[in-house]
This record gives sequence, C-alpha cells and structure tokens, in this order.
Amino acid sequence: MLTLIPSNGHSPAVIVANDNVSLADIKTTLRLIARHHCEHGVIWDMRQARLGELHCQDIKDVVETIAAVLPQEDAYRVAIIGNGTLQFGLFRAFQTYAEFAGLKREYGYFADPADANAWVLAHPSLKTGGAPWPSSDLTALIV
Repeated sequence: MLTLIPSNGHSPAVIVANDNVSLADIKTTLRLIARHHCEHGVIWDMRQARLGELHCQDIKDVVETIAAVLPQEDAYRVAIIGNGTLQFGLFRAFQTYAEFAGLKREYGYFADPADANAWVLAHPSLKTGGAPWPSSDLTALIV
C-alpha cells in the first residue's frame, strides 16, 4: 500500500509505503503524482515496503509509466528512501532503465530521510528555494 502526501507548496510530495507494494500500486501513485504540482520534488519512503513480488519487467513497466504520464519538462528530483539490499538492487535496476529510456529527472537512493529531503530541495531548478519539511513533520510523515 502506498500513501501520497501532496506537497504543501514549498516541500516535496511524500509517498509512504506500508506492507506489500504491487506494480499496480506504483502505477496508480504515479498517475496521482501527475495530477499534483511537484516542483519541489518527490520522496518515496520505501523502508516499510515488501517488494518481493516485483521483478525486472515490473521495473521496466514503472519506467514506461513515468515516461507516459509525467511531463519530462518537470525537472524535479526524486529520492527513494530504503533500507535493504533488495530495495537498493531494485533502485539500481530502475535507475538503469530510466537512463536508457531518457528520463530527465535525477533519482537518488538514501537511508536517511533528512538526507533525501535536503538533496531533493537542493535541485538547481528551485529558483525560489524550497522549504524542507520541518523535522517533526517529516518524522511524523515517514516514520
């Protein structure tokens, strides 16, 4: 299950995973992101996700969905927070497919939510500067 917490207008949108996450969950969430203004980036907290059912073809499907539903001129950063070897391996597969598909966003993998938040908001396209989630809010959102 994935929960989308939209941007507050100054901070990244946050997606929090709990329990089993399917390809359908990810695709649905990507379509929701497409309807929200995400100029301050997106953080996917996958630390509580069970991803054992996802395979390489599913990762390719995610990249194809991103290419189809998210405008590529939106050059925000996307951070994935994870805590395991499987999550990191799936991220690296995703990153490789995204590069081959020509996706223009930057994708980063982090263990620490604060590092992910800072990296997303340090994107040069944020001319007005983003505001990080206050530590207490970020912790409440993605703990």
